[in-house]
Amino acid sequence: DQKIGIVGFREPPMGSSATTCSWTANWNPFTFCVFETRAFHMPLRVRLHYGHPDVIDRFLIQTMGGESKASSIICVSEDVYCGLNVIQRGYSISQVDYIEAVKGWPNDLDQLVAFFRKCGAGSAEAQSFSRDSNRLAKNVDFFYLLSLWAAWPGWHIANILVLFSVWTYLYARILLGSLTVTTSDAMNEVLVNWDSKQWSMMDHISLGLFVFFYVKFFAMIAVEEGIARGWQHLLYHIKSLSILHFTFTIGTWTTAFDDTMLYGRAKYQNA
Repeated sequence: DQKIGIVGFREPPMGSSATTCSWTANWNPFTFCVFETRAFHMPLRVRLHYGHPDVIDRFLIQTMGGESKASSIICVSEDVYCGLNVIQRGYSISQVDYIEAVKGWPNDLDQLVAFFRKCGAGSAEAQSFSRDSNRLAKNVDFFYLLSLWAAWPGWHIANILVLFSVWTYLYARILLGSLTVTTSDAMNEVLVNWDSKQWSMMDHISLGLFVFFYVKFFAMIAVEEGIARGWQHLLYHIKSLSILHFTFTIGTWTTAFDDTMLYGRAKYQNA
């Protein structure tokens, strides 16, 4: 860490337990802002600046492209370019855990929709098709680029692909089950025995994905607040069906990301 341009802090949400939708939605940013960014710093060395309250070496950054980019409209993630400039010039961005900067968090559904649309549009605009991203991706090796993919929109895109695959499979199972009830006996025998080994394997994979979805939250809270609080949070996640709200937030992010990739002109979302 001899060439540090930005020092980043933990950023847990504040006031996220006011409503159930706010409580369940905050764990996605909490995972990214606290745990994922720690791994991006060490050992991956690809942590960027995500607009969080990081400490910036102002005189260094001003000589390396500045802290933001000019825009004809209010740019969604203008300070993200600061992190791209630092990484391109051989510096790194660290993460420290002994200081945290708590942030406010939306409490109603309208504010949550605006927040995730802002994040999705910013990921498309600043991290997907900007010239800075293209320049950085062309000048690193393949394995470093894979690490950058996780620190860039790849973290969200992976969630999209996993959720889409799981829900598609679940709907396919429901359709197959309904067909076995309404079809003839000969067709029913074909449907029941059709690729039963492959379906059984997919059943185990889907169940494993749901288990890991909840185990992740239990592990995070157990590390932060103790095992008892971890069990308490896990039971509340299961009781509140947080997987459905997580699917909704990912869908909102995907819609904004897709619209910005197709039409551009991302702008700040305000509820």
